[in-house]
Amino acid sequence: MWSDITRRAHPTLAAGPASLLAFAAWRCGNGALASVAVDRALAADPDYSLAHLIDQALRAGLPPSVLNGWPQPGTP
Repeated sequence: MWSDITRRAHPTLAAGPASLLAFAAWRCGNGALASVAVDRALAADPDYSLAHLIDQALRAGLPPSVLNGWPQPGTP
């Protein structure tokens, strides 16, 4: 879904969908797609914070499993 939305998004509005595509791809273990999606997000908006966070996770080689069990049940 995020791939399709990112592809159809106007270039000035692509940062959000591309960042969500990057996050979903990273969580599924597809680092290559995540990296391309981050590039697309940052091309649309160089200051988009979610894209920067995912980019940092990718560059640091963090496995998607670091988010397993987060947030803890009952956490607001």
